[in-house]
Amino acid sequence: HDPELVILDEPFSGLDPVNMEVMRDTIRSFKQNDRTVIFSTHVMAQAEELCDFIFLIHKGQKVLDGPLSEVRSGGDHGIKIDYDGDGSILHRLPGVERVNDAGKHAELFLEPGRDPQDILRELVGKLTIRRFDISEPSLHEVFFRAVGGHQHVVETEVRS
Repeated sequence: HDPELVILDEPFSGLDPVNMEVMRDTIRSFKQNDRTVIFSTHVMAQAEELCDFIFLIHKGQKVLDGPLSEVRSGGDHGIKIDYDGDGSILHRLPGVERVNDAGKHAELFLEPGRDPQDILRELVGKLTIRRFDISEPSLHEVFFRAVGGHQHVVETEVRS
């Protein structure tokens, strides 16, 4: 068989790590041979690793679609920093929505449209910056932002 189109529904579900790698290699082989592979997954990291084009669905409706590079670049940047000094300033920076601060290492999530260079300018002279990395959002972050964040998580009641 040499199909032009391959459709896979959750192809990694239930596989052990060895067979997951076999499946990855199989999908990559189809791509290298100019075959179209469509697969569904709930694991965004798998989509980022293997897909060129993304079609995100939430509650049966299309949320967004496009080439992976465009979908990710359309999101807002994050910043990873290593620093010395009083990290409490990170929580008061204008344009920062959320901070994951582990003391000396932090990840900043910026408001939509915020320029990471503005954050760097704000920090100069207030902290010693050892590393300042600007990153595109992961597909997981893009999805959560597109569906309104964690407010759509369904609460369930467990009964005994």
